[in-house]
Amino acid sequence: MVRMPIIFYSTQDAAGSNIAKALVENHGFEERELEMGFFVWDAKGIKLVQVEDKTVDSGNLSHFFSSDLFVFASRHSSESGKPCLTVHAPGNWNANAEVGGNPKELALTSAKAIKCAFVFLSENRLEGFDPFLECSHHGPTALKHPCIFIEVGSTEKEWNNEAAVELVSEAVLHVCRNYEREAGKVSLGFGGGHYCPCFGKLEGEYAFSHVAPKYVLDGIEKELVAQAVEKTVEDVELAVIDGKGTTKEQRNKLVQVFEELGLKWEKR
Repeated sequence: MVRMPIIFYSTQDAAGSNIAKALVENHGFEERELEMGFFVWDAKGIKLVQVEDKTVDSGNLSHFFSSDLFVFASRHSSESGKPCLTVHAPGNWNANAEVGGNPKELALTSAKAIKCAFVFLSENRLEGFDPFLECSHHGPTALKHPCIFIEVGSTEKEWNNEAAVELVSEAVLHVCRNYEREAGKVSLGFGGGHYCPCFGKLEGEYAFSHVAPKYVLDGIEKELVAQAVEKTVEDVELAVIDGKGTTKEQRNKLVQVFEELGLKWEKR
């Protein structure tokens, strides 16, 4: 039985709150009765849920809600302050879990949902905002349901940009309604920078779930690669190495891990 996607946003998140406001005002979401203490809106079976915690710390939501996909509408922050619209899976590739989730734990996610969001943002590009596929990072990591983040970045100015917020609200709805129709080789990505330029360019033929950037590869473990396979709801077909975004030593280590796991791989 298909369980309709659920959209979550945090009251502590300006962009998320603005995306939720756009969904209610422009896309037919109507307020329902409190559900287990949460404020809930609904539009043709798709729920919009308000949470008080930060989204990165919302690892308990599976205790209250059940769905085939959790979509977090959120803000994106960066030191550069570059205006952008981003999509990614949550997850911590190493022991650093300062931004939510558990150390060395990846979230359950959907490659189809990530691709659906990224392609939509790319095909409906907003002037002044670059669409980015990001590597897996931050929490929550312990949810029992597949989840992705769709975000507006990177400063308060962009979080309150009406056009950016509206486009992301449309992207969120598009994913909820269409992600299961996406095609492409379901893959894991390894290498490159945080914003995954190599893998973003491949999102036509491929569909990436978890992506590990170059800066975590020296310490990556076989168990985490296996976890990335297990935490992708679709069957993972192969691992893709960013040839220019990895060192020879990193590539050799990855290939050894892939072969031990029986995981097909290719270098791009």
